[in-house]
Amino acid sequence: MVVDESFVLRVLENLELAGISPLLCAGITTYSPLRHWNVGPSKKVVIVGLDGLGHMGVKIAHTMGTHVVLFTTSPSKIEDSKRLGADKVVISKDADQMAQHANSFDFILNTVAA
Repeated sequence: MVVDESFVLRVLENLELAGISPLLCAGITTYSPLRHWNVGPSKKVVIVGLDGLGHMGVKIAHTMGTHVVLFTTSPSKIEDSKRLGADKVVISKDADQMAQHANSFDFILNTVAA
């Protein structure tokens, strides 16, 4: 296969491919908009959904120094989201919780397919 070197990424041989592959798909899918819109310290970001993309979105936004809020329909995902770096979790089916955060975000990253 011949490709332009601008599109080639070298993966170090001592790294596990199973750990790298999520960064090459979900990682770039969530990193790109966060980076494009200058998300970083002093910003408040909401990640909508905590599945494959949401996991990476929370981790990357947290690493960028933002205040990360997760919107989820599943209370069972609260612990996972905090472990990944979410500062706050809002159950989106709860109208009162949602109302408390109205118009309070600098950036919304929607990772829900539906």
